[in-house]
Order: sequence, then C-alpha cells, then structure tokens
Amino acid sequence: MSASLKVLARYESTVPVLLIYRVLVFLKGMNENGNSIPAFNFGSNDSKVSPKLVEDFTNDYIANVCELSRQRTVYILKPIPEFDFDVPMSIARSKTTRFGNVPKLYTREYFSRHVEVLSAQALASKNCGAILLDPVPILCGDVDCKSTHLSRPIYSDDDHLSEYGNRLLTPLFMQIFVLRH
Repeated sequence: MSASLKVLARYESTVPVLLIYRVLVFLKGMNENGNSIPAFNFGSNDSKVSPKLVEDFTNDYIANVCELSRQRTVYILKPIPEFDFDVPMSIARSKTTRFGNVPKLYTREYFSRHVEVLSAQALASKNCGAILLDPVPILCGDVDCKSTHLSRPIYSDDDHLSEYGNRLLTPLFMQIFVLRH
C-alpha cells in the first residue's frame, strides 16, 4: 500500500481513486476450471474460505480503503459477474450445434459467490466514505446476468468484459469524470 500512496502523492488530492479489480480471487480463487483456492491467505494456511480468512480479508480491505480515503475520494466498482465458462466460445458452440444453449449465471449465484466481498465493500463505504459503483443493475436482471447485449457477447472470456461490454458501464463512471467547477 505504501508504494501506491507514494504514486498517488504525485497527483493533486482532487484526483479520485477508482478501485477496479477481481477482489474475489483473494478469498475464493478463480472460478474457472474448478479452482477455488484463495489467492492470498493473510498469513494463515487456509486453502479454502474460512471465517478467519474472511475476517482478515475484511479488516485488511477496510484498512486499505480508509487509508486511501484519507487522501482523496475513493470509488469502488463492485464485482463484475463471473461466468464459469468462456462466454464467446459457449455462444459459438450454441450456434453450431442443433440443441446448443448458452449456460446461465443466475443473479442469486452472483450474490452468493460475492457475499463476503460485497459485505467488505459496504463496510468500506460506511466506515471510510468510499463511493460504490454497482454494475449489477446494468449487467444482471432479476433472474440472470447477461452474457450478451443485442446478440453480441459482452465478455471476452469468463470474467473479463469485452470492449463492447465495457461500454455498457459508461453511465456508471460518468459521475467520476464530470468536471467540477
């Protein structure tokens, strides 16, 4: 964190910070190929999500966001929905087979997989004043999350939005980039 703060010190304090990263990997690992090993263990030997790992993650996350928030406005993008399959490949397969269907990611699955991260982000917002940006109203409906928009894939793989998918989130970021007088 100290290296990041040194870099940020080069910019005026009016320049905001936008946190966008696949934070869930720290807790639950990648979701593709059945990989569910946390990428970070905060000094323990946990190879799965445990109450201690969640507590350590949450405390560390909030401490870092609060440290950043003391210096400037912090925006946090809530997690982008992650599919457990390659979206463009599944779409292509569905079009080349007679009975192919693109698998779905149900909205309830999104919330279930991200419950700990969403909780930590909510606490960071409450305790540190970070502003949360929520992609779910754009990328998910009441039942499932979109893998396409106007028949085009919005992901380049299982968890990265394509350039086309990224553009769907433009309205979400407008509040950051509006010029202030």
